[in-house]
Amino acid sequence: MIGKWIDCLYGQSGTAKSESAAAIITRIYNETGKTARVMVGDGSGATYEGLVAAGVVELMDYTIRDWPQSTLSQLCQGFWPQDPLDPNSKLVPMTPEKFAKIGINVIEGLSVGANYLMGDKKGAFAYRAARGEKIGQDSPIMVKDIERNAAGQEIAGSGPGGVFGGNPLSHFGVAQKRMLGFVEQSKALPGWVIWTAHERSAEDKISGAKLIGPEVAGGALTAVVSRVFNNTLHFATAEKTVKVKDEHTEKQVDVIDSEYRIYTRDHFRAEGNSFVKYKAVCRTPFPKGWTEGSKVDVGAMPLYFTSDVPGQSINDFYDNIVAAREHQAESLRKPEAA
Repeated sequence: MIGKWIDCLYGQSGTAKSESAAAIITRIYNETGKTARVMVGDGSGATYEGLVAAGVVELMDYTIRDWPQSTLSQLCQGFWPQDPLDPNSKLVPMTPEKFAKIGINVIEGLSVGANYLMGDKKGAFAYRAARGEKIGQDSPIMVKDIERNAAGQEIAGSGPGGVFGGNPLSHFGVAQKRMLGFVEQSKALPGWVIWTAHERSAEDKISGAKLIGPEVAGGALTAVVSRVFNNTLHFATAEKTVKVKDEHTEKQVDVIDSEYRIYTRDHFRAEGNSFVKYKAVCRTPFPKGWTEGSKVDVGAMPLYFTSDVPGQSINDFYDNIVAAREHQAESLRKPEAA
């Protein structure tokens, strides 16, 4: 596996994004001995437990920490908590020695990080709105847990008095800019950088068509966020109903049989019941007539890679890129002078 990548893996929960990231981590470790840092904000951390136990992965949940903007900015510059389990542990910069040992950084991710930025942790946007801080032109949203009389006056001692905020429209635009900035900062991290995201529907501002792509604090970036990554891969499952015999009742019952797919370019649902386009981008050129390693299309990057095992086919994708680039380089080399 060659090169330095900054890629986005997106899809619904359960489509093997984290398993694929774990497969890349394992391969990089086996080939180079370099370890990984993984930053999570949801339940995906469980995917990496075996790699953590083996000493291959350093894992932390960034959403337990206050001050989301500073936290994400520092993490994307290579800072790391002295104690990843302590939300108050100081973030410290990476030493040159540590920099040389890291082969990949996985940041889960664009959607969860944006929600963290918009939420109720100290310093997050909803937290700030609850305290009257105005971000953009919209008025802050403040809700206080206390009863009021008919005149709207607070009744002392009638409730716990907690103050909570919401997110007016201006928060989304600010959060989107911050997340793009964090992606740009992460490009300087050592080794590969993998961001993950959930999916959402949005409108393509150029064509006006509805599409599905990565979620980043709403849908304004969904159609265009792929431009900041090398590759943007869509993770999905293709499902069919099959009959199997229930071991207890001995009756034939319907079950869902799924395969895990990684799409490399724009596509529609495999089941054919929707004509909404899903966004995916692969930037590697594939010369006409090149077929080695291609599993679907002759002379092009396959539309998708598939496996019954979650995370297994991500290596096929990168192997195809490596083979295509080597073929391209070989075709451009001048023959040695006789």
